[in-house]
Amino acid sequence: MTMKITHLKAMFGLDPSEGHVSTPKGTEGQFLRVARQIQGRADQLLAIYVPESTRPVYCSPEFIGRVVGAVRLLPLPAGREPQNYNFLDFDGTNRWPVGWPCEVVAAPPVTKCPRLKDLVAAVFPQYTFAEYTARLEHGPFPLEEKMARRLEAVLLSQEMRPSDPRRAHAILERNRR
Repeated sequence: MTMKITHLKAMFGLDPSEGHVSTPKGTEGQFLRVARQIQGRADQLLAIYVPESTRPVYCSPEFIGRVVGAVRLLPLPAGREPQNYNFLDFDGTNRWPVGWPCEVVAAPPVTKCPRLKDLVAAVFPQYTFAEYTARLEHGPFPLEEKMARRLEAVLLSQEMRPSDPRRAHAILERNRR
């Protein structure tokens, strides 16, 4: 079975050891629709983009603006709810109130992670970067075939990078399940 990247989601980073992804307040509905659609499907992956507005406290600065990997959403275990996969911020705020269990299937070295702005300019020159990424404000969105194939060619052909100590130490340790 061929793995395909079918959707794009914004997050403040993706560590190879991550066991779940979460979504910020206001994007829960779209996130849950996508998660229920692709969960448990070995052939459908969610690409993770670190927005250019991400503060360096959440991940190493070189990851900002890049598509940093892809995850397979796992079936939601019996007795568990999306709220069990939230992420708490440094101050304990439930900033990302719902999430989904996942397996990281691609997390290349940062130098191999494509800059989304460059991909948008190459694949969709008719759109500004802001126009293309505005959809992320509502949660993950389905990728166009051309963009999906470009991301697959780059992300799925690389080795996994080591964990990002800044992300693993701070947010991940606080949110281990």
